[in-house]
Amino acid sequence: MTRSDAHALAALLLGGLFLSPSPAQERPATQVLNRAIEVRSLPAVEAAKDLPVDLEAVIGFLDDGHTAFIQDDTAGTFFPLHDGLPPLAAGDRVRVQGHTITGLYLPGIDAETVTHLSHGALPAPTPVTPADLRSGRYHYQRISIQGIIHAFETADEGRSVVRLAVANQKVRIEVDAALGAHPPLDATVEAVGLAAGAINSRRQLVDPYIRLASWSDLKVLHPPEPPAALPLATPASLMTFQPRPAQSQRVRLVGILLANPEPEQLFLRSIEPSSEVTALRIRLRSPFTAEPGTQLEVVGYPSMGRFSAELTDAQVLHATPAEPADSLPTPLDIEWADRFKGQLDGELVRLEGQLSQTFTTPAGAEWMLGRDQEATTLFLPAPAAPPPWESGSRVQATGILEVVSATGKGYNARPDHIRLLLRSPADLHLIEPPPWWTPRRLGALSAILVGLLTLGSIWIFALRRQVRRQALALQDRLTAQAVLEERQRIAREFHDTLEQELAGLTLRLDAAVSRPMEDKARQLLLGSRNLTHRIQEEARNLVSGLRNTDAHLTRLEPEIHRLIARQPDNAPVIECVEDTPLPPLPAHAAHHLLMMIQEALTNVLKHAQARHIRLHTHASAQQIEISIRDDGHGMAATDADGRPGHFGCMGMRERARAIHGTVDWSRAATGGTEVHITLPLPSP
Repeated sequence: MTRSDAHALAALLLGGLFLSPSPAQERPATQVLNRAIEVRSLPAVEAAKDLPVDLEAVIGFLDDGHTAFIQDDTAGTFFPLHDGLPPLAAGDRVRVQGHTITGLYLPGIDAETVTHLSHGALPAPTPVTPADLRSGRYHYQRISIQGIIHAFETADEGRSVVRLAVANQKVRIEVDAALGAHPPLDATVEAVGLAAGAINSRRQLVDPYIRLASWSDLKVLHPPEPPAALPLATPASLMTFQPRPAQSQRVRLVGILLANPEPEQLFLRSIEPSSEVTALRIRLRSPFTAEPGTQLEVVGYPSMGRFSAELTDAQVLHATPAEPADSLPTPLDIEWADRFKGQLDGELVRLEGQLSQTFTTPAGAEWMLGRDQEATTLFLPAPAAPPPWESGSRVQATGILEVVSATGKGYNARPDHIRLLLRSPADLHLIEPPPWWTPRRLGALSAILVGLLTLGSIWIFALRRQVRRQALALQDRLTAQAVLEERQRIAREFHDTLEQELAGLTLRLDAAVSRPMEDKARQLLLGSRNLTHRIQEEARNLVSGLRNTDAHLTRLEPEIHRLIARQPDNAPVIECVEDTPLPPLPAHAAHHLLMMIQEALTNVLKHAQARHIRLHTHASAQQIEISIRDDGHGMAATDADGRPGHFGCMGMRERARAIHGTVDWSRAATGGTEVHITLPLPSP
């Protein structure tokens, strides 16, 4: 617990004291707790019930007048100090009366009265291990632990921190005194103090440490050896089996600096290689920088790194700059398959391969160096600028081989992930640039080809549609031209044959009428002459229709009116109803409609014996509808299918199909027959 934590704890506990109700008014009548173990063992929920406490104990540690930590023969607990209490000191035997509080980690006492009984020795410390500290078993009790001093640090509020190595584990010790009168490094000491630690909001012990009141609580058991007297070690000898380990754990090592990637980290190659293991990582206590090739004498503590031994809390004793002739250490040229040899961890090596998959992060640049279907990571720390080489370049990489992780199988540990730590961009030497046909360019070219093929396919498809449309249009024009020529041929034949014959017949009838004869015969000849005139007019209309093209539009209403006017005198009365004006129609469509109307009127005249005919026309945006309804005796259902020798209805159907229309016959509700003709109109 830091001093700021103690202030916060005291304020919290005192606040709880002043806000809590009076014990005489609210505290339940229950058994009084008179042993520290009883208070310490309470669950937090029970401790929050303000249970009464009355116990005698010895003060083992005072936290700057904020908290008193007491201990009896059963365990330890604490109570916050406040102005109403008498002056106290470590070693005082006191009687504490009050009620329980939950505390940050374990229950304590909100002291209402503290009575000074006597002054004597501090509670006897309990020897502990680092595991005991982490468990919290002896929290807020006096303990003792033995170890070797690895490092000193300066903390806030005039305090100091000691890093103690205990059986290859680190223990943090906080001393309420500044650096100066402390024991020397590498001394074997015994620390006696209060088991404490940082607590989180879940009442969990996060960072255990030991509180000492002064440097006198750190007793030297064995003084350290002078650095010059330390045994000279090699990377191969560190943390190997030794039947008689040396008293001091610190070792001395002399070697050539391979790399200094960080001010507090360096890689050293021993000047006395005795095996395949020649280099190691060294973690320094204070910053240090030097050029590769510098000869260093270093002392430090062996510790197990990710895969192999390294020196920690180390310091550089001597640094001798290298001669210009051999200023840079020579890297080891290794085979691609040898990079996973654990003996090379921390060594300066050289590899060849092909670059791929470049990544840039705030920490530095990374590449994948590939060869033989395998890859190894290259890492260049920031702020060095990576060389502008593309993926696929064949390079020679020089760097520190680091084992990033390892796996254990049986009794053996083997590297499973390594990387090459580059010292500078110069460690990456270009052997051969990438071929022009890189995967990126091939991908771009493939995308372009796919795009061109797609565009070509679309263009071919559009061209085929255009050719198909033009072919259909040409076919339609040829068909229309052939139809027009055939219609004109028929018109010529009509004009040269039938129409000429009708003209001759008309002349003969005119000549016959001019002669004297009986009135009955004259009337018959006059009727024949009128009929011949009508036939001749129809022939002329037919010839005119055959010569007109579809581009020539005809209005149907005048033709219907002329057709009605030509009906004989004995014909039924024809009522023509026009809802909306009919649009102009192509000549052949108007001709077919007019012929169907004429056929319907002729059928009524011949067969229906009707007195009245209603001809109704209606036009919409979609179609034209024409109905002819009479009040005759009607027609049988089978008459519309045609009878032998009768082709009127059949001809009407054929004309309707020719213009994509329909014709239907039905029996009217009031009697008679209704003919319904429909012609769809093209979309505008």
